[in-house]
Amino acid sequence: VDVTDVDHINHSNATAVWTDRSGTTHSVTDAAIIAASDLVFGTVDQTGNTASWTYTVADNALDFLREGETLVVTYDITVQDDSGAANDTSTTKQIVVTITGTIDAPTLTITNNTLHVNENNSIALNIGTTDVDTNASLSVTISGVPLNATLTSATHQAGISYNSGTNTWTVAAVALADLTLNAGEERPTATLTVTAHNQEGTATADSVAQTISLTVDPVADNPVLTGVPSGTHHIAETTGTLNLSGISATADDNDPVSITIGGIPS
Repeated sequence: VDVTDVDHINHSNATAVWTDRSGTTHSVTDAAIIAASDLVFGTVDQTGNTASWTYTVADNALDFLREGETLVVTYDITVQDDSGAANDTSTTKQIVVTITGTIDAPTLTITNNTLHVNENNSIALNIGTTDVDTNASLSVTISGVPLNATLTSATHQAGISYNSGTNTWTVAAVALADLTLNAGEERPTATLTVTAHNQEGTATADSVAQTISLTVDPVADNPVLTGVPSGTHHIAETTGTLNLSGISATADDNDPVSITIGGIPS
């Protein structure tokens, strides 16, 4: 052995095998995963005969991996000195990198976190969610919706469900594009709590919750007047009376109502 020879590390593109949930294996040839440049060695310690290495891969190249699936990346490595001798290259060894898929938390976006709507009117919620996992099943949960309000989607109503026990609405991702809140007669100030939810098999991940401040503004309704005596009434001057005690008026939600009577002779 010539102790003055300088060692160099050689490697080329890797091989990669993906094992899916069913146990089936697949060869992976994506250059973003197997490129020789993904594996970088540090300076060789000529005295200690060691070298550090780092394998780097872009996160989005691995989005096909479901929770619990594995990807095994194998590089063939040789060490070669600069002697130029016939035996200047070592036998081949492997560096093996095993990557295990995990579920990613989705991203939640809300265009407007403060909403005002008139009673008995509707307003778009403008909620969106995305997830980088290609096998994600996305939904959104919304709690705090006033009890007399509803959530609807003109195109995917089947993607909306309500749990009366927890006063929580669950909305599939497909129903978010036209998700609408329909206010009722009550005029509360409410805080809606919104969370995006991702599920892959039994694995789940949630976004950071966001809130929407909701105010339902009152609208004056026409009252209903009843009990007004009909027809023409003749009463004696000075002593005659006309009983008006049966007159009443009501409005929605028991709003205060007053009655004005005009035309009384002076």
